Amino acid sequence: MELTQQQISDYHENGFLVIKNVFSEKETQLLINEMNEIQKSYSFVSKNHITSYGQKILFGAHKTSKLFSQLSRSQRILAPCKSLLDNDDVYIHQSRIVSKKAMVGDGFFWHQDYAYYHFADDIPTPKLLTCCVFLSESTEFNGPFMVSPGSHKEAVMDTGNSEQFIKKRTFFNKIKSKINNERNTYDQAISNDKLTPLLKKYGIESIKEKPGSILFFNGNLLHASLRNISPDERNCFFITYNSIHNAPSKEFIPRSELMAESNDFKQINPLSDKELTLFLK
Repeated sequence: MELTQQQISDYHENGFLVIKNVFSEKETQLLINEMNEIQKSYSFVSKNHITSYGQKILFGAHKTSKLFSQLSRSQRILAPCKSLLDNDDVYIHQSRIVSKKAMVGDGFFWHQDYAYYHFADDIPTPKLLTCCVFLSESTEFNGPFMVSPGSHKEAVMDTGNSEQFIKKRTFFNKIKSKINNERNTYDQAISNDKLTPLLKKYGIESIKEKPGSILFFNGNLLHASLRNISPDERNCFFITYNSIHNAPSKEFIPRSELMAESNDFKQINPLSDKELTLFLK
């Protein structure tokens, strides 16, 4: 799948790009079925990733599921991904299934993903993006993904606890011990006094899409989502692709293997539709 120059320009101007109907209804149903199987046996790496409000985040599906692994390497995603990253080769830094249960699925406050990847994983620059694959319909009622178009042009925003977090990260690296789940609780939320003028400047847009559509968004883009107050689930699969030239330093102590890539920063090669064997069943 090749992007037009207009699509590439729109992405760089707005910080996100939606491509409709990339995967078929049959393909997305296979993914939903697989997600349901993963949820039955998944061990959550942090208590913060399953809440009393029915919000479930399942990390590392591209490593634990052959179907999601093939999806993550599909040329339908990788070809446009590389075009949006100046044709750099990429590796998968993180993947996560976010499942918002009907009526109770929790939301996320405004944040930038790159701030977390920088402070948690020592990724040097924002030259990364995330692809969201819509597994179920996203409506105005079930906690849709919300973006502030153009806000990626702003600098990485300090959340107020960055200095303390860097000290903690430096300490863990110094003693060469394993990182515990404290590191996974870094607060990405940005204060209201910083957010208000930015959201007034750039505005807010909600992304309402059918299953099978995909969304690319810049690591610096301000985004959020509300609680699911509808009778329908909202399920998405997020894959964060990072340039191979933007990998964490070798001296850095990694997070849990399912939380973020720590060893294999080699480029991934795209799979053609004929090579998506698990989707052909």
